[in-house]
Amino acid sequence: MIARWFPKRKGIIMGIVTMGIPLCSGVATMMYQAGYAAMGSLGGFVPFIAVFVVALIILVIFLADNPAEKGFVPDNGMHIEGEEEKGFNKESIWTTKKLLATPQVWIHGVTLGLQLLFASGLMVQLFPRLLEIGFDPATAGMMMLASGLLALPGSYLCGVLDSKIGARKAAYTSYVFGILAMVLNLTGNTVCVWLSLVCIGMVVGGAANWPASLCIEEFGDSFANGYGIIQPMIQTVGAVGPAFFAIFYGMTGSYRIPYICGAVLMLVGLIAFALLAKPGFVKAEEEKCRK
Repeated sequence: MIARWFPKRKGIIMGIVTMGIPLCSGVATMMYQAGYAAMGSLGGFVPFIAVFVVALIILVIFLADNPAEKGFVPDNGMHIEGEEEKGFNKESIWTTKKLLATPQVWIHGVTLGLQLLFASGLMVQLFPRLLEIGFDPATAGMMMLASGLLALPGSYLCGVLDSKIGARKAAYTSYVFGILAMVLNLTGNTVCVWLSLVCIGMVVGGAANWPASLCIEEFGDSFANGYGIIQPMIQTVGAVGPAFFAIFYGMTGSYRIPYICGAVLMLVGLIAFALLAKPGFVKAEEEKCRK
């Protein structure tokens, strides 16, 4: 949808619209706790139902795949027509079979998925970690909210980086911020813990930004083809996140070892992305097919 509405400014727009992802990571715990306190365990989900209803109304009334349906044109001034309007490029070599048979697709899916694994697992386990290092529940809840709010400028800054240096180069920053977040948090120092929340916000914001933006850069007109396969790969790897931190906690009874493992995970992801994820693999493969 972003590629259709804002083909010229997709990086900065992705930085804005993905602010909701890190925000909900910080707010969700407080929403559930408020609902739980008022109505019990099932009542904890009522605030989310209200948010979903409002979001559904906004989506139905204001948004469309094709800007022309709402009386607009994309920011490059060109109307969307034909198959491009539907998204999937039937003339492209990038069929589902071709994508699944291309090693670089898997490499990009797994390495970018490690960022989501880290971000999703960390946010789920952050509240008990804050309690473990001595913060009371009220302060820990406030810090969870702060982590979500701090991630808002983090998401926007990721979009700015994307626009300035490209999604591939910008994606390296998420691995670095992830490592730094774990090192700072492990000190247990209050100032360092707050700084770790800033770094976590950058990781969460970046993990939401890079997949779509990088697929737009690589696949171009075949974006929908590539993203439709790579994004499920990323989400599958990311879904392991809560279990990754919980398993190590269960083995050790402390979040210290899981956080060390988180830092190692991001270091491995950084090395793998730098050495294995090749830029321009889409154009190279298309050129090979043309020859």
